[in-house]
Amino acid sequence: MDYHYAIFDMDGTLLDSIPWWNRLALDYLAEKGIRGPEDLNRQIMALSLSQASEYLIEHFGLNEPAEEITRALEARVAVRYREEIGLCPGAADLLERMKNQGIPMCVATATPLELAKPALERNGILRYFDFLLDCRMAGAEKTSPDIYLMAAERFRAKPGDCAVIEDSAYAVRTARNAGFWTIGVYEPEMQDRELVRSLSHQFVNSLGEMRPGYLEI
Repeated sequence: MDYHYAIFDMDGTLLDSIPWWNRLALDYLAEKGIRGPEDLNRQIMALSLSQASEYLIEHFGLNEPAEEITRALEARVAVRYREEIGLCPGAADLLERMKNQGIPMCVATATPLELAKPALERNGILRYFDFLLDCRMAGAEKTSPDIYLMAAERFRAKPGDCAVIEDSAYAVRTARNAGFWTIGVYEPEMQDRELVRSLSHQFVNSLGEMRPGYLEI
């Protein structure tokens, strides 16, 4: 079947940022002399940075205010996005092909746009998107479909006309339950590959495998 609009996740889908995100909270704790569990990121991946800060305080006894921890984490994120994080394999080529086919595209990310936008611009792909949304704009994390519904509304489209491209099982589930077509994308540090596959209408090992505008279901 054909889809007419594309809603892209950013981290782990467009940008190769997951290895760094997986170390963010662990490295912060290590500087405080605390060794966190290796699966810490799986426990906080659905949280915003401010929520993650509250989690660290609750579970590891940090004394700093949540706002201070959030600012410290955001500062680390900003530098990485601004200077280091690159594209996932096949991203630039796919976006160019989708543009050539006239498919409107947007980004729906949990990362605040003031942090995310410089990375998209530096990597040369900002120009492909009609607009960018983050979870703060939607007022909810991706355990809620609000950001996807906001994107569809901006496109003046129905959920069933839009494909949501994601690498996280919880986000794929959210989008699918809200009536969107879902394309799951393999990410090398993904630990729930088969779950993402089972929740997706289509699963690809890289963005280079996608056929723009078409779902093989």
